[in-house]
Amino acid sequence: MFEDELAHRLGTQDGVVSRRQLLALGAREHDLQRLIRRRSLTWIHPGVYVDHTGPPSWQQRAWAAVLLHWPAALTRESALPGPSERAPVQVAINVRRTVRRVPGVQAHRTPDLDDRVLWRRSPPRVRLEHAAIDVAASAPDGLAAFHVLANACHTRETRPSAILAALGSRRVPHGRELRALLGDLDAG
Repeated sequence: MFEDELAHRLGTQDGVVSRRQLLALGAREHDLQRLIRRRSLTWIHPGVYVDHTGPPSWQQRAWAAVLLHWPAALTRESALPGPSERAPVQVAINVRRTVRRVPGVQAHRTPDLDDRVLWRRSPPRVRLEHAAIDVAASAPDGLAAFHVLANACHTRETRPSAILAALGSRRVPHGRELRALLGDLDAG
């Protein structure tokens, strides 16, 4: 029974599972030790395991980062299409939380986390509009910031009007320029 549920969980999470999830499935300490001893599970972060001994894929690194800081979601560059394979995985956490630094993972305290996250995505991620705005806010100039937002629109997963709505009253560098350019992009 436990083994079937574990196989299902590993299948839905790209071969990554957390200790917390294993315990919730009914595993006991000796079950965990046996899975690790047999190398059915290998440590990737404290309390997070992958189902093989080789290097983890980007998707497995993303799941591991989200499960490490759960409840968390991919954010910024990690939530945009085509993230860099070598860059640290960036996750959003509640603004009130403090987490320990872990190599290869950057945690960002995010206000209104529940309103910004698509929890049913695999792994959970911040909505594309918010991720693009956060990346654009750290761009060196207005043109680079607009480039990030326009690229997000070109994925057809969002529209300029949705980004404008997500911008709302947020204060971002070059905000007036970005709103005008997004309006032009929306008009065609």
